[in-house]
Amino acid sequence: MAANIVAPTLIQFLEGNLKAIYTATDSEAFDDAFKAFLPEGDHATITLNGEKISRAQYKKVLQAETSDATKGTVTFQGPSQILAKGDTQAGTAGLAFTANITKKLIVEGVTVVTSVLIAVIEEHKSHHYFHGVHGGVTDHKRIVRLDQVISEQNN
Repeated sequence: MAANIVAPTLIQFLEGNLKAIYTATDSEAFDDAFKAFLPEGDHATITLNGEKISRAQYKKVLQAETSDATKGTVTFQGPSQILAKGDTQAGTAGLAFTANITKKLIVEGVTVVTSVLIAVIEEHKSHHYFHGVHGGVTDHKRIVRLDQVISEQNN
């Protein structure tokens, strides 16, 4: 009997993508993770710390946080989702997270990123996202609005 393959929930979609971004230890892994989270050509509205920014600007912020990483861990707190009426693959999801990123500079240090993120996610049949964490399920989710508050501390 074959098992049913199910696309990730909105929370799993966010957590999987954010974990991939913050645990990437080279530029190729980061680029792949970022493209999976916010594909090129998508026109998501992004607000970071109260300021509307472009996808490219958002990518630079995340790259700066994760550059020179030798390892990263992400802890999620308080995930919540509200599904769109009659849909299991679209809606609004939010979560808080802390990422600890170990960086190898002259002296090894840890950057601690603390954030709250809320995303409006829609299902688009023309959008094919390969979500390897869930066994290669073709997922049709895309973020159309992302609101995030983020702070960073270097230790």
